[in-house]
Amino acid sequence: ASTTESSYPIKACIYSEADIKTIKVYVNGKSYVSRGLGVESDCSEMVNQSISLDPGQNKVEIEVITNNNSAMSELRTIEYKAKSSGNYHALIIGIQNYDDMAIRDLEKPIADATSFQQTLTNNYTFESGDVYLLKNPTKDNIIDKLVYLQERLGENDNLLIFYSGHGVVKNDIGYWLPSDAKQSSRSSWLSNAELREYINSINTKHTLVIADACFSGAILNGGYRDINQMACEQMARVSSRRAMTSGAGTIVPDESIFFKYLVQKLKENTSGCVSAEALYSKIKPAVIYNSPNNQIPQFGILPQTGDEGGNFVFIRR
Repeated sequence: ASTTESSYPIKACIYSEADIKTIKVYVNGKSYVSRGLGVESDCSEMVNQSISLDPGQNKVEIEVITNNNSAMSELRTIEYKAKSSGNYHALIIGIQNYDDMAIRDLEKPIADATSFQQTLTNNYTFESGDVYLLKNPTKDNIIDKLVYLQERLGENDNLLIFYSGHGVVKNDIGYWLPSDAKQSSRSSWLSNAELREYINSINTKHTLVIADACFSGAILNGGYRDINQMACEQMARVSSRRAMTSGAGTIVPDESIFFKYLVQKLKENTSGCVSAEALYSKIKPAVIYNSPNNQIPQFGILPQTGDEGGNFVFIRR
């Protein structure tokens, strides 16, 4: 079951030939005390009460104890989708440790992802409860969180997806490599096409993807427009689906110059708002002038995802 309320009603009918000594309700492994026991004619005893839920998955079990025995109910799971405290949300993914020994581990993605999380929550209007940090997630972990956001976010919300990890292009298709990726099997990779499908199904006002990975520019169609002079309010009115990447069809180093200037320019910004395109225009020259391999960041429209010409806008606290 799933709910957006913090309290959830549960009922259970208990049959026992032996006298029942104790009935306990467990929520996430902890005994939940209440006065919700009752008796109905066809039950030996009955549980009828409301329980308090924690955000996320809640495991609920009932234990019945007699003088000589005890029995545990089947496990029930209730997902509490806590109501958002703001309309800026972020999914931050850092992958550096890979199960497949054929894929080289990285050193920086998790530290970079954590630093980016802190930058958003400390400097911009991202509440900590609306920022999800995935460290070394599997492909299923990533998709599960995208589905969660799909069900939770609406047309007044803004979503930022940040990825730091390995990127690969095969047969002109770009992929992110989850922690359980196998070098020999592309079915375990997350393709740009899959990602775009999920983005297209998340009904936000604005979605921005920032990818710090090799060959990350493959996610774009190259449709960059210079609209930096438009007011934040104007850009925020129109829906957008954009991406900013650390490079085009190139290899980028583990010690990311792109990430360094991404965080630096966000922290240095003193205006009340900055658009993703304005941010990109500040990052691009800094990366070009300071990268050892002529790395050129990219910015553009995510094709076939519903972009209408607006822009993702970062609002300072």
